[in-house]
Amino acid sequence: MTECIFCSIAEGKAHSAQLGENKHALAVLDAYPVVEGHSLVIPKKHHRALWEIPREELNGIFDLIIEVEKSLLQNLHCEGVDLRQHYRPFVPESKLKKDHLHFHLIPRKSWDELFKKAGTKETELRKEPVKKELESLAERIRGKQKNHR
Repeated sequence: MTECIFCSIAEGKAHSAQLGENKHALAVLDAYPVVEGHSLVIPKKHHRALWEIPREELNGIFDLIIEVEKSLLQNLHCEGVDLRQHYRPFVPESKLKKDHLHFHLIPRKSWDELFKKAGTKETELRKEPVKKELESLAERIRGKQKNHR
């Protein structure tokens, strides 16, 4: 494995604009923000997937997520916050994609550029499925039906 930038930040070997930390995680400003205040909460231990994290550690990570979210809402006077975590092992690691699991907290306002661009596309992509289709999909996800592609 090549040097992990998030492990380096957690170990104090790389600089970041830190917002807070606890025993299990640290919060920093994203180096490539999509909006002002875009923050990351990074587990101090290297994990690739959410289900790898022990419960106590996960609780600590989410404690910090909640703390940062409240701080963003209070101090940036945003109207909301998106919380995102991507698991995309099919995408090679790059400047913008890291294999070290982390959470994005993105401050949102109803008139922000992200809303204008992504919101329009999201509205176009979404369709209301038939109830029977939803039930069938729920069964597939629960593993009660063979996966039909």
